[in-house]
Amino acid sequence: MAGALSGLKIVELGEMVSAPYAAKLMADMGAEVIKIERPGAGDGARLRGPFPGGESHREKSGLYLYLNSNKVGVTLDVSRPEGLELLERLAADADVLIHNLVPSDMDRIGLTFERLHNRNPRLVMTSISPWGLSGPKREWRAEDLTLWSASGLCYVNGGGPEHPEMPPLRAFGQQAGFQGGVHAAVATMGDAKAFKSGREFAAWLGLVPRQTGTGGRVRLLGISKRGDRYLRTLLIHGARAVLTHSKAPPEWLTELVKRRPKNVAVVAMANKMARTIWALMAHERAYQIGYVSRPA
Repeated sequence: MAGALSGLKIVELGEMVSAPYAAKLMADMGAEVIKIERPGAGDGARLRGPFPGGESHREKSGLYLYLNSNKVGVTLDVSRPEGLELLERLAADADVLIHNLVPSDMDRIGLTFERLHNRNPRLVMTSISPWGLSGPKREWRAEDLTLWSASGLCYVNGGGPEHPEMPPLRAFGQQAGFQGGVHAAVATMGDAKAFKSGREFAAWLGLVPRQTGTGGRVRLLGISKRGDRYLRTLLIHGARAVLTHSKAPPEWLTELVKRRPKNVAVVAMANKMARTIWALMAHERAYQIGYVSRPA
C-alpha cells in the first residue's frame, strides 16, 4: 500500500538522532530516503547501544537500526569538492534535503541553500542545529545533555522552583535529538501559508473556536479536535512554563491572570504562541520580541 508521502524523495545528511529521526518519520510514511554516511566512520549512532548480547558491533546497534529503517544508504565524503558535487547531484533530483551539520561545518564545506537551490528551485532544505543558523551561538556545538540543560528542562525535571534542594535531572536517552527530529519533520511537511491567518492556524490546533464570516457577521463554531494534538500539547506546556517560571511575563498575561482562571491564561498564551509561529513562517521572517504585538 502506498504511503502518504509516496513519491517524495529525501536526501539525509545526518548524524546520531535529530536528522535521521526526521527522515525516518517520513520514510515510514512512504518517502524514499537516501542516507549519506561518512566513508569508514559512518554514522556515530552505530557505536551506541543497545547491542545484542551487550557486544558492540557497527552493524547491530539498536539505536542506529531503529533510526535508519526504510532507507537506502550510501557513503560520501562531502568535505571534499568531488563529494560535495555528488551531494549537489543527489539534491538536484530530490524534493527535500535534511541535515544536522552545525553552521561552521556548513561554511567549511560550502553547503548553502542558495547553492543547492540554484540547481533545484523546488528543493526544501531543513537544517537542524543546536543554536540556530544565526546569532551569537551559531558556531557552538552541543550534546543532548547540553541542550536539555540550556532549555531549562533539566531544572523542571528535577525539583523545579518548588524544591530547589533537588538537583537537575536529565531524561533518559537522546530526547533532545528526538524532539528536534519530530519538529523538523513537521516543519518540512508543513506549509503555514495553507492557513489564511494566525487565528485560523490556532483554530485548527483547537486553541480557539473556529469561525465563519468576517466583521460584524462572525459566527463562532466548535473547538476543532482534528488538528495536530502533539503540537497543541507542546504549546500548552510551553505556555504553562512561561506563566509559571518566566521572570518577566508579558504585561497582558499578568493582567489576564488577575481576572481569569489560570487555565484560561495558559490557553491564551498558547494561542498567542501559535499565531506568532504562523506569522513567522507565513511571512518568512526571523523572530523578534514583540513581532506579534497584540495578545489573542
